[in-house]
Amino acid sequence: MFLIESPEIILIFTIFFSIFLIFYVKFIRIMIPDDQIHIIKNKKNTMFFGKSINRREYYYNVPSWVPVYGIEEKIFFRWGEFEISFENIKYNNLYKETFESDIKISIKIHEPLKTIRFSKSYEWVIALLKRDILLDINKEMSRFDGNEIMEKSEEANFTIKNTISKTAGRYWAKIWNVKIYNTQKTSNKADIPDFDLEKISKLWENASKINELEIKL
Repeated sequence: MFLIESPEIILIFTIFFSIFLIFYVKFIRIMIPDDQIHIIKNKKNTMFFGKSINRREYYYNVPSWVPVYGIEEKIFFRWGEFEISFENIKYNNLYKETFESDIKISIKIHEPLKTIRFSKSYEWVIALLKRDILLDINKEMSRFDGNEIMEKSEEANFTIKNTISKTAGRYWAKIWNVKIYNTQKTSNKADIPDFDLEKISKLWENASKINELEIKL
């Protein structure tokens, strides 16, 4: 009872507790940035914190050794609008000319809790998204004449945006903008032999005679 009733001890305890509380709130209280979601796992459950999902703007970084409520794992998932870039995309047109272009794509993840299902790692999700988009781009670019892209790329931008939007939708992401730039020709068209019309005519005549002979037989 002496410890509890002693004013000096009570004062020391109050000061110590106040300092600890200020330190805890100031340094252990984690505020969530606008473009992030933090996934917190402890022995009890898994919780999602982020201003975008349920207004849970902060959490306390409880040490893992605290029973039940200690944080065992933290995952930072950044979302919102970001850019991915591809450099020196190579493609050929119908005339076998080779071109290179740089492409910049603006993307926004609009349903991050669904996107997280792909992986617990933000970097891994973005890597998968970039891989699938690059496959689409490689297929689509060969349909354009690189000379036209060099002069006017708006149509190619629009077409590629529509194509990769379907792919991005699988990750609950939206394509905001596509920009093709720095397009340059790296090789001229391959030599294509001229058609010999006289030889083609003779082959056609011979084929007709063969058909007529087969009919008579």
